Amino acid sequence: MLLSIITATLNAAQFLPDCIESVRSQSGEGFTIEHVIADGGSSDATVEIASSHDCIVLQGKDRGLFDALNKGTKASRGVVVGCLGADDMLMPGAAQAVAQWYGRRTSEWAAGRQLWVDGSGRPLGTTSPPPGWMTPAMYASLRWSCFDHQATFMTREFFDRLGGFDPDFRYAGDYRLFAHALAQSPFDRIDYTLSRFRQHGGNASTSGTARHVEENEIIAREFAPRSKALRAIYRQSLRVWVNARNPHWFLGKRLHPEAYGKT
Repeated sequence: MLLSIITATLNAAQFLPDCIESVRSQSGEGFTIEHVIADGGSSDATVEIASSHDCIVLQGKDRGLFDALNKGTKASRGVVVGCLGADDMLMPGAAQAVAQWYGRRTSEWAAGRQLWVDGSGRPLGTTSPPPGWMTPAMYASLRWSCFDHQATFMTREFFDRLGGFDPDFRYAGDYRLFAHALAQSPFDRIDYTLSRFRQHGGNASTSGTARHVEENEIIAREFAPRSKALRAIYRQSLRVWVNARNPHWFLGKRLHPEAYGKT
């Protein structure tokens, strides 16, 4: 199995070496791995760092994060694809766990666990994949994605069939893609911590801007029930499940709000 990891970059030199090394250091049997860097015009050493570590580097302006990830995926050769932020890392053994899933898969996509850390690397808890009973309507009612993007992988064929990320979405493109995927097929769960996500308060996925809220509402209109009462029931049920299933992560948010850009 060839696994392709796609990273979109823009002036990402600070953390990129750790990201690249986490991909390069993956070892095990039954897989090979490639790392595609889609750079949107960095003015720092991002491109030089990526090129010096034998990554596949694409350069050129893009329409944003999800357009860059589409370009990177299109240029990749893997039968399985996953995305990794430039300030995030694959956990040791992650590629092996994905390869083992691919060999026994019952679906075309899968989600694993993710470790959250703050800007200095302090652990903030681990999150698990969503419950298997979650429907697209429930997921879209939540108004935020309980799939960890860096810990979610798809076959290339399934990604292409879904049409990739919608580049019109600036913040919630992954949320929309996973809602679309869930509407097409159940997902497999990988019982392994696959990624380390650096939560530093400036992450686009936690921006809370008006446009982000608007994108979430577009997803809700497409996949969630029309009934506001039913949406509220679904949202509260999932929130309770996620918080109860991930107590250390839930506690981390309460003890270290500064890591999430909150005071």
